Amino acid sequence: MTRVTAAVKSLSPLLGAGIFIGLAAGLAVGAMLHPLAIGLLAGGALGAAAGAAAGLAMDRDDRRVAHRTRQLDDIIGVTAGDMGTPPKSIPPGDLRRDPEIGLELESWARQWLTPPPPAAR
Repeated sequence: MTRVTAAVKSLSPLLGAGIFIGLAAGLAVGAMLHPLAIGLLAGGALGAAAGAAAGLAMDRDDRRVAHRTRQLDDIIGVTAGDMGTPPKSIPPGDLRRDPEIGLELESWARQWLTPPPPAAR
């Protein structure tokens, strides 16, 4: 019993919710199709499997969005660095010596220093 409890606690909340809701829906549909235990078991198993797939997809998407948000916060400078300043690794004196550094700084300037488009009427 402790293994089952540990396995349930290790599930992500979205995956657990997907399994629970899928199981409940499967049991309801199974009871409508066949009132004996066969319908309940089949409906519960199929519902739990469908709920697990949906919960896994939601969990994966949530993790991807959280990871990308952390990346963007680091790039913008919310969590580390100064907001809106160019990277300190590109000193202005090195532009003549290394064209790749100049291209990176120009890309930064185009991205952050471009004025917004005019308002449409």
